Amino acid sequence: AYEDRHAILDGNVRRVLSRSHGVRGWPGDRAVQDELWTLAESHTPVARVADYTQAIMDLGATVCTRSKPRCGDCPVSGDCVALRENSVTQLPESRPRKPLPTRTTTMLICRDARQRFLLERRPPTGVWARLWSLPESDSADAAAEMMQHRLGSTRTTTTPLPDFVHTFSHFRLQISPLLVDCTTTPTAIGDNPDLAWFSPAELAHLGLPAPVRKLLTSIEETPT
Repeated sequence: AYEDRHAILDGNVRRVLSRSHGVRGWPGDRAVQDELWTLAESHTPVARVADYTQAIMDLGATVCTRSKPRCGDCPVSGDCVALRENSVTQLPESRPRKPLPTRTTTMLICRDARQRFLLERRPPTGVWARLWSLPESDSADAAAEMMQHRLGSTRTTTTPLPDFVHTFSHFRLQISPLLVDCTTTPTAIGDNPDLAWFSPAELAHLGLPAPVRKLLTSIEETPT
């Protein structure tokens, strides 16, 4: 506005400089941002600063666009590192994704002599809200206590199954399935409407989380 010499680094300018100089890394990173500011400063002329600033912004907005850039119409394509290295669509780089945290759980697949499975309805809020799912515990030791509480004095045999991971949008759930076959008829599961036995045929009509349904389907035919 006052013809003072100041560099500019808006989104369009970042894109032009990242591609023309082959700057790697996410522009939001401090080191990458400092490099781009240095380049912006080096390109900013002493005279006609307003013209240059408008020109480089327009170049990014109309030619060096985010998608489908018109490299054939670009006046600086001859010196463009990204064009020369065929990396135009990769620059500037996107913000790196944070690694998803991993949670662990032990799922109890309790099966009685009639081939029914013990399921528990999830709470009304949270993951898999109100769906029927498998009872869970934090560990195998905690699972043993849960079995004693849920199944009473029922005799059981346990078989650990291979772990697997189910990925949510905000975390990964590592599931350790534990197959619990009841060798005697369970005498108690408590007066709890959210805890019940279901036959394989009934499972088809229940709302089940996808990994739970897949897990139950894979073992329905496993002999007790």
